[in-house]
Amino acid sequence: MITIIPFIGVILFFIIYIVFLIFFIPSTLEIKGQFGDSFGAINALFTGLGFAGLLTTIALQLQQSKKSQNNLEKSFFESSVRSYEETLFRLLELYQKSIDAIIQGNGQHTTHGLSALRQSCDHLCKKYLQIKETSFHMRLLKIIQKITLQMKTRRY
Repeated sequence: MITIIPFIGVILFFIIYIVFLIFFIPSTLEIKGQFGDSFGAINALFTGLGFAGLLTTIALQLQQSKKSQNNLEKSFFESSVRSYEETLFRLLELYQKSIDAIIQGNGQHTTHGLSALRQSCDHLCKKYLQIKETSFHMRLLKIIQKITLQMKTRRY
């Protein structure tokens, strides 16, 4: 509706101009020609206003395009973060299931999860203390003891 109003205004202006030209201007062509030439400045004004409107429209479209691109980049970033978080939580869940699936023990006494892993590491440390101490075994023993110490200090 708003875009139709300027067109209606231009058409009404044109009709009023023709009515004024026919009924109020003397009938000689020379006078009518001079009267029509007097509207040259108005013609330049409307042309300039139309060009200014065109430039304003281009500027507004450019602003809208930038806003749209910013929104697209923001939504892409949010989507990337959401995807990363979902992957991280799935991996953490898989890790927890893997830890919970560890079972260690003999027929009478079994342990599950992280405590079973700790017991296995303790058992390995005790077993390697009985082996002849070579440089390889000593390095391996130190690594296992360090891992065991770290596991004992962590709380899950």
